[in-house]
Amino acid sequence: MRRIALVVIVLVAVACLATVFPGPASAADRPANRVVAMYFHRTERCPTCLKMGSYAEEAVKTGFVPGLKDGTVEFYYIDFQDPKNAKLTQAYGVSGPSLIVAKVVDHKVKQLQNLKEIWTKVADKPAFLKYVQDQIAAAATPPDRVVAMYFHRTQRCPTCLKMGAYSEEAVKQLKDGKVEFHYIDFQDRKNASIAKNYGVDGPSLIVAKIVDNQVAEFTNLEDIWTKVGDKPAFLSYVKENLTVYREQIVQKPAAKPKAS
Repeated sequence: MRRIALVVIVLVAVACLATVFPGPASAADRPANRVVAMYFHRTERCPTCLKMGSYAEEAVKTGFVPGLKDGTVEFYYIDFQDPKNAKLTQAYGVSGPSLIVAKVVDHKVKQLQNLKEIWTKVADKPAFLKYVQDQIAAAATPPDRVVAMYFHRTQRCPTCLKMGAYSEEAVKQLKDGKVEFHYIDFQDRKNASIAKNYGVDGPSLIVAKIVDNQVAEFTNLEDIWTKVGDKPAFLSYVKENLTVYREQIVQKPAAKPKAS
């Protein structure tokens, strides 16, 4: 990863959260929508600070390989005590070691979060990595997307395992950043609300169309039961239904400007 100087910090807002990223022509080549993770550190770094920076970098490097390659996820170290980074440090309200995650939409910072729990999780590396990855993933999630959820029992039979694996494979074959896949144990109490919302009482593959971060429509793909003995037919069935919602999202009319 890169150690950042002010000349490169053109990627980030330096005046306010809504500022368009200023800077050289190379900034125009970056994706308009991306997530930028910045670990702010002192010039002289203690062992804990070094560890948090290293863990934060590892979380990004291991959790967002495609995003790092296409530029939709970025990670930087920033010395907040270096005078040349003063404006950036001030813009993000940094006064000590911090991991800031900024969501950029149309080259403007629309949202940011200071991941303060890195301090309480630094002694537990797996928990630290998961926390950082979960927060970045949440910031990177597009408002319009398709979500495939395979609901399963806690104890899974061979057929249930196969249907889950085939469902996941179908999503991966689409290679589409707007289509997500999740396993959900509907017998786990913490998932009771979502299982109820989707009317789940047995193993099910639910496909939901999300518009502006709200569930607009969903379908229970009940035919997975009849197609589980024919993998190609199963994959085709799932992908066809995902694609229907995916195309609806792509064709979604642009929002009309508000009257002044």
